[in-house]
Amino acid sequence: MKRLALAAHLAPLLIPFALFFIYSMVMTVAQSFGVGAVSDYQGDLFHAYDLVLKDPAFLRNGIFSLWISLASSFGSVLFGSLLAWQIRKLPSRLHTLASVYRIPIILPHITVAFLILFLFSNRGMVPILAYQLISPEAAEAFPDLIYSSMGWSIILAYLYKEVPFVVLMELAVLRQIPEDRLITAQMLGAGSFRTYYKVVLPELRPVINTVFIILFLYSLGAFDIPFILGMSKPSMLSIRIYRLYFESDLVNRPLVMARLTLMFLFSIGFIFIYLKSAGKLDKKARRV
Repeated sequence: MKRLALAAHLAPLLIPFALFFIYSMVMTVAQSFGVGAVSDYQGDLFHAYDLVLKDPAFLRNGIFSLWISLASSFGSVLFGSLLAWQIRKLPSRLHTLASVYRIPIILPHITVAFLILFLFSNRGMVPILAYQLISPEAAEAFPDLIYSSMGWSIILAYLYKEVPFVVLMELAVLRQIPEDRLITAQMLGAGSFRTYYKVVLPELRPVINTVFIILFLYSLGAFDIPFILGMSKPSMLSIRIYRLYFESDLVNRPLVMARLTLMFLFSIGFIFIYLKSAGKLDKKARRV
């Protein structure tokens, strides 16, 4: 009954979004098959998919996007979990001071991208400080993070934005864990790591899985940070799709929609595989 009441309260907000999403997906898939394409388009039903899947650049961009999404999401969950646990162990009088971690959450992604440029570019603050405080050789040896082929600047920007989000989500769960359980584990001889692994981590697994999926899917399809900090080659799929959509002829519209449809199908498949794998790991952990 509570779920039905909640659904009834949310329906006025959710129904328009659901209809808009369904309409967008139907139009995207239809255009990927050439429905509604301009008269110059001569391809058959699966022509766009055939061209996209045979395009080497699509595979390169897909692998690069997958690397960025996995690295930033995994790093955010890892560092965010460690930071959340350390904040949880702080005395209550320091919790207000520790809430400074929330600042990156309210910053727009574009602001974070320019902040990374300001700090880590060749003439940024970090190389300048290395030059002033250490030596000119230290500044010259500073790695070129901006526009690197591995996308380190994009990953840094996502880490700066996403680690606080992970902390925020996990702290809500950590503060609900009774202190008696932690004390009991320590009295039974469990060290800090074993206490976290056996007592804390099982409580965090659901939120970790949810947060990882959210961060992975967002970074896979995001545009703003890769547009500012990414290279032209390799580029993320979102950037390639944007350029095809706005900078190419209408005859290429089915190619754009085919890429979007494949990204959507990959995202659905990733969620399914991840949840299945996480469920199996959770069952094994419970047996142990």
